[in-house]
Amino acid sequence: MDKTYSPGEIEQRIYQRWEENRYFAPAGQGQPYCIMIPPPNVTGTLHMGHAFQVTIMDALTRYHRMLGQNTLWQPGTDHAGIATQMVVERLLGEEGLHRRELGRDEFVKRVWQWKEQSGDRISGQLRRMGSSVDWSRERFTMDEDLSTAVMTVFERLFDEGLIYRGKRLVNWDPVLRTALSDLEVLSREEDGHLWHVRYPLANGDGHLTVATTRPETMLGDTAVAVHPDDRRYASLVGLQVRLPLCDRLIPVIADDYVDPEFGSGCVKITPAHDFNDYEIGRRHGLDVINVLGDDASMNENCPQDYRGLDRFVARKKVVEDLAALDLIDRIEDHKLVVWYDPECAYTDVAASFDFPKTTVALYDGSFLQLRKEIDHLLNGEEPPRLVVYVPVDQGKTHHALIELEVAGVVIQPGQQPPQRNTRLSIVARNALKSVLGEEIAFDVEKQVEAGKLTL
Repeated sequence: MDKTYSPGEIEQRIYQRWEENRYFAPAGQGQPYCIMIPPPNVTGTLHMGHAFQVTIMDALTRYHRMLGQNTLWQPGTDHAGIATQMVVERLLGEEGLHRRELGRDEFVKRVWQWKEQSGDRISGQLRRMGSSVDWSRERFTMDEDLSTAVMTVFERLFDEGLIYRGKRLVNWDPVLRTALSDLEVLSREEDGHLWHVRYPLANGDGHLTVATTRPETMLGDTAVAVHPDDRRYASLVGLQVRLPLCDRLIPVIADDYVDPEFGSGCVKITPAHDFNDYEIGRRHGLDVINVLGDDASMNENCPQDYRGLDRFVARKKVVEDLAALDLIDRIEDHKLVVWYDPECAYTDVAASFDFPKTTVALYDGSFLQLRKEIDHLLNGEEPPRLVVYVPVDQGKTHHALIELEVAGVVIQPGQQPPQRNTRLSIVARNALKSVLGEEIAFDVEKQVEAGKLTL
């Protein structure tokens, strides 16, 4: 007998016997018990967090298996689309190639090659931990039948009227040219500038000074907003200003989103390139003018002199042109939060973009609406209670428990309305959008403002 215990040799031999004899396949006759392993991203390796959850799942699976239940622990890996794409593009770059040169089919083949390499490493780690998963059922999220299932559900949702195509704001990565969820972007603070720009009043009676950190987006402005209680501008609400460089007339509107203490108290509204501006635009029925292409260059909606320019080049030119027209009031140093895609933050692919910042863009895609599921909320047919977790837009690192209690929401004739808030906070508005979708949330907000719903 060896003097020292060698777990690598002994455990590997035992686990191989377990797997060859299919000891982990469902075999019990009792109540079914199944755990679907949260599929780890195929781009990396398992870490201590994975080890912790795998240990818990393994203990539960073995316990129910010993109870005689028909037990399955289903293994699999996730394709992690954006992260995988970046890894494969980096490998292609080492060969002097680009995915657009390869074409879609060949690029997908390369992704599968990478999956075989990285996926084997993950499955090896699970085996080394002694995980009692049924390897005969191992799946990958890009397997043909799983992709077919996704398409089938997608078509079914469309046939049921739950999916629609529409233009919505998204976080857009101009390097990968893809939409990103809020959870896929990170923020960092950078040194920037705050440009104070004069917007001349259309009647010739002076100007409004608007502060912005992104002068190039002013080409898509459709309003200037002030706070309804700001006496400085009360007489100007309803008038028009002439949008510099575009020679377009846009209205001066009043909205309580505006912070009268920030800058001059006047805010440019660009619904196509800012989430808050988009909501303001919907409330006031403003036009939505997208001025950025999918590579973040200025598009055909801009004046001729700016079309085709990268957004940072356009920013410099816009500032120069405004200065030439004596429309720059002042420029201040300013700390600003920039959102970026961490997956391409350290790759040569993004180097030409200074830093791979994401941009907010108007995107034409498919979205899921829950109209049928929550119509009863608007019609007052039931008094449901809905409790959900939703992300809070503060670093994307924590969640707030937003409780939406809709009980007796329709005020009956002769009934005294309870005390309520008739304006929603930004957090509450984002909560509604997360749960109900943008269009339904907009309807709910209007009913709250009209006093027909209590949140």
